[in-house]
This record gives sequence, structure tokens and C-alpha cells, in this order.
Amino acid sequence: MKILLLKRDKLGDMLLTTPMFALLRQHLPDAQIDVLANTYNAWVLDGNPDVNRVWSYQRVKEAGRIHWTAAFAQAGRSWTCVPRNTIG
Repeated sequence: MKILLLKRDKLGDMLLTTPMFALLRQHLPDAQIDVLANTYNAWVLDGNPDVNRVWSYQRVKEAGRIHWTAAFAQAGRSWTCVPRNTIG
């Protein structure tokens, strides 16, 4: 199973989300757990054993909205189905 979590929030939100990764790993030990985070908060997951890969992007905003197409393009990968993190 492959899981991609989007964390576009501020630093504190990323810190408060980290226990969720351990819970996911506990329940899905063989899952590929990736995170798409902005460059401002991606460093929080450095060395986290419960996350396989952190894809980071520079926030691209126009009129207060994030352009997700640009974010995925910067991460250098595309996904066909992305589960959305609604915690926080």
C-alpha cells in the first residue's frame, strides 16, 4: 500500500502531525508512507523512521490559493490518487 499525506501547514501543524505517522506505521508496517510538504516545514520529518520519503515543494500561491499542480511538478512525481490529510 502506498500512502501520500499532504502537509501544507505551518511548522506547529507539522509537529503536531508527527504522531500520526507512527500510528500509521504501527497499523500498516509494510506501507510506503510519503509526505508532500512545503520547504518551510519539511525538515521536521528529517530522520523520521515512520516516513519513507518527504517530497518538498516551494509554495506557489496566487490570490491566496496554492497551485497543487505546481507543487506536484516541483516534487518531480505524479500521483493518480492522493489521500488527503484532514487532521489538524
